[in-house]
Amino acid sequence: MELSQDNANHPHRIKSYESGKLTTSTNVYEQSIILSPENLIYPWELNKIENLSTSHIDQLLELDCDILLFGVGDKLVMPQQALLNPIYQKRIGLEIMTTHAACRTFNILLAEQRRVVAALIL
Repeated sequence: MELSQDNANHPHRIKSYESGKLTTSTNVYEQSIILSPENLIYPWELNKIENLSTSHIDQLLELDCDILLFGVGDKLVMPQQALLNPIYQKRIGLEIMTTHAACRTFNILLAEQRRVVAALIL
């Protein structure tokens, strides 16, 4: 599905997402990825939410953000609550959603110049 946000010509803007494939303004990715206005971490070694560990959370916490979007794949599966506690303790807004929904939300927040990180499992 094509995603458009005409007012955002950012290199990390997501142009489209389909299961297993994400296209930004500058490249195509076929493995999990972390995006922010300033950073792109690819590949991100997390390939399914059931494998989420404290080291993945620590990696996300190193990025400066107010909002963390966690795209968990094509089906909404909630991670273990105990793993998410460090995010809440740092008072970072956390949204867990399908990867498709996280892509759309990332573009909106990017256009609003928000400090957002999208951790996307493809």
